[in-house]
Amino acid sequence: MKLSFNKDEESQVAVRLKFDDEEREFSYVEMIKTLLVDRKMDAPEITGEFTPSETKSINDMVSYINEDLSIDEEADEADGAEPQLLR
Repeated sequence: MKLSFNKDEESQVAVRLKFDDEEREFSYVEMIKTLLVDRKMDAPEITGEFTPSETKSINDMVSYINEDLSIDEEADEADGAEPQLLR
């Protein structure tokens, strides 16, 4: 799964969830459910007139999510526990 960000000519930003070639309306619930199963997010798609700062912020957000998911998975493996859906 990846997030797809698009900024139109009026500077309105739309975010969609992308699964392979299928795009869906953004839903926090669907994103969290997918992250709990897949334990990673692919690099985002960013289209439109985003500033370098905005692009960096989006990429940093995805990196932080992936780092946190990786740390949680390593902790679960280290203590021999099944991955926890809720902490």
